[in-house]
This record gives sequence, structure tokens and C-alpha cells, in this order.
Amino acid sequence: APLAPGTPSGVALSTGDVLWSWSPATAAVFYELLLATQTGTVLASPAEVLAVFAVADAIKPGSAQAVAELRSLGLAAIMLTGDNQATADAIARQAGITEASGNLLPQDKLTAIETLRARFGPTAMVGDGINDAPALARSDLGIAMGAAGTDTAMEAADVVVMQHGLDFCLSPHGLLREAASAVRPVRSITSESSR
Repeated sequence: APLAPGTPSGVALSTGDVLWSWSPATAAVFYELLLATQTGTVLASPAEVLAVFAVADAIKPGSAQAVAELRSLGLAAIMLTGDNQATADAIARQAGITEASGNLLPQDKLTAIETLRARFGPTAMVGDGINDAPALARSDLGIAMGAAGTDTAMEAADVVVMQHGLDFCLSPHGLLREAASAVRPVRSITSESSR
């Protein structure tokens, strides 16, 4: 992302992740964060990097069990995310998802849904953000996570679940079990909400 300028206390500061503006030492720290599947950003003055911040997504409790439940229904769980590929792969491994695509923009997610529909047939999408809205609208079953989701995602989806995470498919009469039998064959589930 481009550097975002600010001027607290009269000192021009910037935040961002532009590699070309960093020293080799700062780039090394950032590379280590990437390997640790963390997203990093820097705080810099015009003269130097002042701080490197790391943010990491944690998998939600129940996500791995929900993915196993999806598989027991004959569904494939595939992760589509705007996070970098290393983060996508790490989160997918923790959740038991074997296929993950990272660095996706909204149009990329939409294209992925179209590809998954051609590959599997009817496809469901679970998401909560503005970036998920086009894919939610294009999928055969768009499921928005309403508790922490954006209005845009909820408006684009067919169903809004008022909890965050994939736990809604765990009960014997869970939403996806009912959807799988009603909309057979829903063959793939894509998710940005396992985290």
C-alpha cells in the first residue's frame, strides 16, 4: 500500500508497506514477519523508519471442526482472501483447508467463484467484508457473517448469519447441512471467515 502521510505534533509521519523505501535491516524484519504469516506495516519519518508493527489473524475456535463437517457433507472448503499468500496458506493449514488463494482483490474473488462454479457446479461463498460482496452476489448461495460483517456484504448475500465464524454448520441441523440437501450439489464453499 502507498505510504499515508500524517503530521502529528508538526512532524511528517507516514505508514505503509512500500519495500523500496526501507533499509535492508527493516526489509529483513518485514520478511521475517511475512515468514511468520503476520502482516506488517511501518511508521516512518522522512528520515527513518520509527517502528514496524505486526498484525496476525488468529483462527476462530471451531473453524477446523467446521471444515471437517463440510467435508463430511461432501463439500470442498476453499479459502479466498486478500491477505498475502503465506498468511492464507498458514490459516488454511490451521483450519484444515487444502486449497487457499491469497492476494485477491474483489474482482479476483469474483473470478475465482466463476472458476469454482465451472469446476464444481453450484458454489456457496461465506464472507463478511466489502471485498467479498461481488463474490457473495455471484455465488449460488452467498452467506454473510452479520455479527461483524459490513452492510455491503449482508446486502449482497442470500443469507445473513448473525454470528462470526463457521460454527453455524456444526449442528445436526446446521445451515450448510440443510443447504447441501436443498441445493444439491453445492460442491464448494469458499471462505474468508474461518479466521
